[in-house]
Amino acid sequence: MGNYLITDGDRFIYRNHSGKYVPVKSESMADLYSKKQAEAIHANCIPKSLRKLFRVERSSVIQVDKSIKPPDAVQISNNTEKVMLSTNIQLWVDKIKDLNGLAGRYLKEKRLY
Repeated sequence: MGNYLITDGDRFIYRNHSGKYVPVKSESMADLYSKKQAEAIHANCIPKSLRKLFRVERSSVIQVDKSIKPPDAVQISNNTEKVMLSTNIQLWVDKIKDLNGLAGRYLKEKRLY
């Protein structure tokens, strides 16, 4: 993919979810093309009223490398610090679990009567 976009200086061309080419205010939302693709879209795909105002320009937006994959769970667990719960916090966690069990027992007993 190239670093060319279609602009009038203030607005940029973006292909929306329905496939129409529409102007947007943000350059980061604009679609990036190779120079040949941008010229073909400018000449054939955008409405004639916009074609007069817009032109193909080199983009200043840095293109994200899509071959870089996000880390998986194993990589995250290998590169993450393990935080120990303090004993005080663990006591509170245990108490809350006990209270949840108490509420469950209450509901079971309530159904019996």
